[in-house]
Amino acid sequence: MALPFIPFPGLIIRTTSSFFSSIIKKYYTKQKLASMVEIKISSDHSGMTVDCSELPYASAWIDITNLTPFHVIVHEIDAEFYMSGRVVGTVKTYEKDICPSCEDRLFIRTDLNGNQVNYIKKHKNVDMPRLNIKMKLSCKLSPFEIIDRDISIKNIEFINCNNFLKSKLLSFVHKKD
Repeated sequence: MALPFIPFPGLIIRTTSSFFSSIIKKYYTKQKLASMVEIKISSDHSGMTVDCSELPYASAWIDITNLTPFHVIVHEIDAEFYMSGRVVGTVKTYEKDICPSCEDRLFIRTDLNGNQVNYIKKHKNVDMPRLNIKMKLSCKLSPFEIIDRDISIKNIEFINCNNFLKSKLLSFVHKKD
């Protein structure tokens, strides 16, 4: 018995694959993809470091977990470091490929100016600092964004951020007594 002649087997394969890809695109919307990427400050050692020395900076290790079934490429990270309701630092960074169901760690860093350092010295014990993260990502299906993901920072290390004016005044008062 002879098999029926199929004039365009490539056409059938292309039609079938585009049909399945449209179903997958309907299921994995941009919002669903964004919700399947978890972001947190690293829990190892100090997740965030603020150094108020002569060359002041703020840096953080961010753990990104890709729970999607696709490779996700991080194109840009915009992280704003908030302290007492005020933006202290902002960062833009690089491209990184994260495999499906994998976790990767990214290092971000920004330099601080004198006004930011003074603000940190005054307000470092007032309330819990936080990061607000915006990311531009993409996968095989489409590009997507994570907008305004707030992360509270529990493991922050302040280096050389003592308020020297208060310590000098206290030492002067003790000498006077």
